[in-house]
Amino acid sequence: MKKTLTVKWTVKFNSLKPLALLAAGGLATQLASGQPIAPPPGMVAWWPGDGNANDIYGTNHGTLLGGATATAGGKVGQAFDLNGSSGYIEVPDSPDLDFPNGMTIEMWVMPYLQLSEQRPWTRLMDKNDGDQGEHGFGLGTTGSQNTHPENGQGNLYWGCSDGAPALPQSLYTSEADLLWPYQFSHLATTYDPQQGEMAMYINGQPVGRTNVGNFHIAKASVPLRIGADTWNGAPGTAFFKGRIDEVALYKRALGSNEIAAIYTAGTAGKRKDPLITQHPSPQTQIGYWGKSATFTVTAKGTQPLRYQWLKNGVPLAGATDSTLTLSNLQATNSGSYSVTVSNSVGAVTTYPGLLSVSPVEMNFALYGGIQMNGVVGQTYGVQSTLDLSNTNSWVGRTNITLPTPTYLWYDSHPATHPQTYYRVVPGPISVP
Repeated sequence: MKKTLTVKWTVKFNSLKPLALLAAGGLATQLASGQPIAPPPGMVAWWPGDGNANDIYGTNHGTLLGGATATAGGKVGQAFDLNGSSGYIEVPDSPDLDFPNGMTIEMWVMPYLQLSEQRPWTRLMDKNDGDQGEHGFGLGTTGSQNTHPENGQGNLYWGCSDGAPALPQSLYTSEADLLWPYQFSHLATTYDPQQGEMAMYINGQPVGRTNVGNFHIAKASVPLRIGADTWNGAPGTAFFKGRIDEVALYKRALGSNEIAAIYTAGTAGKRKDPLITQHPSPQTQIGYWGKSATFTVTAKGTQPLRYQWLKNGVPLAGATDSTLTLSNLQATNSGSYSVTVSNSVGAVTTYPGLLSVSPVEMNFALYGGIQMNGVVGQTYGVQSTLDLSNTNSWVGRTNITLPTPTYLWYDSHPATHPQTYYRVVPGPISVP
């Protein structure tokens, strides 16, 4: 974000400053703590800071640089600890980190200094090439800057850029130092292009909201940085001093009730047990004798994820991958297939996928007969009946060992009946 931003909108809300720190001379703690909640829909990345900079929801893994660590006490588990002089987290650029249709940033923040004592234009998160064309977004504080008094010192700001030559659309808080030192506060920002609204929340309550019109946040082809800015394509000098925890990005603007729920969860946080993002797919399929069938499941959560497939509720030996492939299908493979996904936090079982196994894939034509798509060398029996309501009326017509994968069988008997029904079963069968 350019360091020469000018105020475009300022919306005043009642002060949300805490009345008092809960622990003099040490780290203050938050009293509120509820039950863990499922991550809201639309999440694309989640860096909990639990010992590393990995993204536990996607594949946007970060790197701890400049002395940054991920072992400090956090609001939920551990947190990123940034020294204010060189430490930050860098995440490579990826399509997941572009948000043309709106977005949300949310995190827990514990400054070691008043915001007005932080470096000028300190960044909490930045993916912006403001010096190279105004693309992307940034969240931070004006810090101790004194070159633009209209922007204040220690005010929080949230900016998005549409790639136009004009300055980015920006939202500033009207009060400074809203995040108290040595106390975790929940901070969230949103941009909703449908409503044309930017908003900022602290501890579940709005501290700024303004209408900036409808635009798409332009792609910035630079890394995402947590705790540092970007200048000339490299980290700048606007390093944050403090702790940042449970950093998450969403591809939509969360509602105020969703943001409040994350804050209310407190130290319980968002659930880190596996989250199923795709139940066994396809949900229903037909397999054929001698061929193969595949089910696939996708899940997110704290790594590593472990998989155990079940058939009709019974574990399948060796079926411990996200994909289940059944080869050389037989009638006994028909059934219900689900998978239990587990990690160090918990386990969840998917909805079932259903598999029905037929002897052969058949195509019917206007002539008396069938086209079979099967396995070369397998023997199939062809039966016919004149009355589908009579299950005992099926009569064996022939046995066929397929010489090719596709085989056309023609019924050479004269067509003396209005209609004849055919089916294929595993052979050989009895033929009168």
